[in-house]
Amino acid sequence: MADTSLTGQNGALKISSTTIAYVTDWEVTFNQATYEISALGDSVRSFTIGIRDFEASVTGIVSSSDASQSTLRQAVISGTNNGAVDNLRFYDDVDNATYYHADTATNADAELLIENYVETANFDGTIGFSCSIRGSHQVALVEG
Repeated sequence: MADTSLTGQNGALKISSTTIAYVTDWEVTFNQATYEISALGDSVRSFTIGIRDFEASVTGIVSSSDASQSTLRQAVISGTNNGAVDNLRFYDDVDNATYYHADTATNADAELLIENYVETANFDGTIGFSCSIRGSHQVALVEG
């Protein structure tokens, strides 16, 4: 069977089933802390796994009429929902419904928090936005 690689054109950022308009790229990073547990007399270093976390970034073009973009912005500006965005999903491929999300089924306190929201403008281009997101508690991958 031939390997099928994914392209970014089928990626998306959604709140529930609503696509956030004009997102040009997103990035997710899973981190896992490691701690050295080597002791005197050891001949090689030893490590153990620690706490995991999740962070993401989103970049796009500002839309004055997209309510989903406004949800990201208002999470920071007004502290809506304590900075969390419910049902935020990072899709690898909308056609096969594979996405990352806060895993509230495993932990009811799981959420994705908007850390910052930035808009940039220059005289000869579109107004852009970017935001940083942190996962609180469990994040899951749903494979469609």
